Amino acid sequence: MKETAAERMIPSGTTWQGLLSLALLAGLGYAVFGKGVALGMAVGMAVGLVNFKAIAFIVSRLFRPDPFHKVFYGLFGVLKILILVAVFLSLIYYNIFNVYGLVAGFSAALISILVEGMIRAGRCDRDSAMSKVL
Repeated sequence: MKETAAERMIPSGTTWQGLLSLALLAGLGYAVFGKGVALGMAVGMAVGLVNFKAIAFIVSRLFRPDPFHKVFYGLFGVLKILILVAVFLSLIYYNIFNVYGLVAGFSAALISILVEGMIRAGRCDRDSAMSKVL
């Protein structure tokens, strides 16, 4: 079955429900803490999801038999980490977004991916997923 362009944009392990829950969490952050925290959460979530997509891409390429791919994508993984650190440090240094919102959003994206993975692996159902993560 051929995947659509929209499905390629969603990070592996994340469903539309997971993305909707992250959007609702950012909205809740806006309602409770204000604009700065909500923007920080949204950017943290976006960086977390892009990071996860890059990790999935690198790992899928590392298992190819060609040794060039292993070296190239291994170096790409190191470059990805450096870019991620540079993005976070520049966002914190220039105080573009709230730091706590940024960290909360990045963590929320990670928790969302973990919950989706647990549900897909059959380790838990949707009702008890959050109780097993937290």
